[in-house]
Amino acid sequence: MRYPGLLLALVLCTSGASAAPVLEKVLILERHGVRPPTKPPEAFAKYASQPWPQWPVAPGELTPHGAEAMRAMGAGLRARYRSVLPGKACASASSVFVWADNANQRTRESGKAIAATLAPGCAIPAHWAPQDSPDPLFHGACRIDKLAAASQLSAVFEAMMKTEGLRYSHALATLNQILMPGCTGDSCPLSGETRVTASGKIEGPLSTAATLSENLLLEYAQGFPDKDVGWGRAASPAKIAAVMPLHEMDAELARATPLLAARNGSLLAEQIAAFLGAPDHGTNPVPASARLVVLLGHDTNLSNIEGLLGVRWHLPQQPDSTAPGTALAFEVWRDHERETVRVVALYQTLDQLRSAAPLNGGPMHVNISVPDCSSHSCAPDAVAARLMRAVPPACLNSSPEN
Repeated sequence: MRYPGLLLALVLCTSGASAAPVLEKVLILERHGVRPPTKPPEAFAKYASQPWPQWPVAPGELTPHGAEAMRAMGAGLRARYRSVLPGKACASASSVFVWADNANQRTRESGKAIAATLAPGCAIPAHWAPQDSPDPLFHGACRIDKLAAASQLSAVFEAMMKTEGLRYSHALATLNQILMPGCTGDSCPLSGETRVTASGKIEGPLSTAATLSENLLLEYAQGFPDKDVGWGRAASPAKIAAVMPLHEMDAELARATPLLAARNGSLLAEQIAAFLGAPDHGTNPVPASARLVVLLGHDTNLSNIEGLLGVRWHLPQQPDSTAPGTALAFEVWRDHERETVRVVALYQTLDQLRSAAPLNGGPMHVNISVPDCSSHSCAPDAVAARLMRAVPPACLNSSPEN
């Protein structure tokens, strides 16, 4: 005997039990696109035996090539997050929301490039604060215990040198030979010992080396001819990767050490936590109805949240963990009545940045494990609480430090 009603009920029950999680909304914190160094070539002349290359735009500005790579990233984000975008209809301005740092042309123009490609033909705007003062969301510094910060920085530096000392020395020696081939000892442009002073200041070659190594990466990512990438001595991903530990170490020290990260990143932490359901303290520019949010800032902002969240990531085929266009996504998923957050790093490889080619299938990605969470997902309130625990009470909803 057949029981059609029972069979139908079993099918519905089974299909419901196996339904895949649904992406509800996502907040993306993204770095701007490829730019020249923020200082003119003459500022770095003393560190090299040959003149640095000239760029097609002013120091620190987004290049046309950088804008093209950002548009490729925007199209890749659209492919990845199609489910939270409207179908044929255009999204409302509050549903898809792009907020860029107001202080720089490179962030404003990167915001425009992302907004234009997330919803082509829909005139989604890129927003930013009035340009009369820096946006505290990206630049807001709060008052921290400077002695505690110095002690914390010193401890992080000592631990880093114990585990990464040889890698640091090798990267510095490699960079010196790119800058001034044949130099030895004190005749090299980057010599001496890096150390952290009792007042919490990083002294020695590391900070300068971090800037110069990134300058080489930017030359490669911009698409300069091989002969102009480190004067022909850094014209490969392998050579760039050999010197980028200097940039990564400096970022971990100066930007991701928790108290230093809190000084600059407290409002960003509040913004992300509010998006995940924590109380909004009134500094949040993102509409409550937003389902796809892009905050367009800097590598500093990415490192700040990295430090506050207590995570690290490494990107295959991309030696800079906060390279131009790299993004940190907080994806909120629903499985029946349960919500979870997945934290994902989205990026372009070094050669994808160099070519600015379309990202077929979306950007590269790396899942990030948040401490105390199972696998690669976490309850939204747990991620929000972890961020807020890392922010000193004096930093919450604070005004910039004088």
